[in-house]
Amino acid sequence: MRVRSIATPLTVVKENILHTMTVSNATIGWTVVALVLVALAVPWFLWGESGVVAGLPTWVWWHIGWLSLSAGVFAVFTRRAWGVGIETQGGIDG
Repeated sequence: MRVRSIATPLTVVKENILHTMTVSNATIGWTVVALVLVALAVPWFLWGESGVVAGLPTWVWWHIGWLSLSAGVFAVFTRRAWGVGIETQGGIDG
């Protein structure tokens, strides 16, 4: 007696996702950049720091620099990689 394998709906969905899911190098790169920016958002290494530079606490300068860096990264992202990881090829518009 021969046993046939029956594909369950979960197996079919998993195979379809793995078959159609491709991740580009750009998506991986921008994900890493986003994670680094998130990791640097809170200056945990400045907790307890009481230094003052130009009349402002050190942590305020950290946030000024971080916000400037984030704005620059977002400007580059919008010009060069808008839609990376979101839009798919071959869709209605693609």
